[in-house]
Amino acid sequence: MGSAITRPGVTIHKLQHTFATMLLQAGCDLVTIQKLMGHNSLETTSMYLHSDMRSLRGAVEKLPKFGL
Repeated sequence: MGSAITRPGVTIHKLQHTFATMLLQAGCDLVTIQKLMGHNSLETTSMYLHSDMRSLRGAVEKLPKFGL
């Protein structure tokens, strides 16, 4: 019934990480990602999320400038 992943280095776990990270980068909120992943807690979901410096910097740059 299930499909086998045959590409070397690709696992279900890595696909879950990619799915969660792409949702986050697309602006999806954490609770929605949690529900889509089927997790009971945000703590579990947070283990699947990756943030690189570019996305972190982009988040900070979205903050309004207060003439500083």
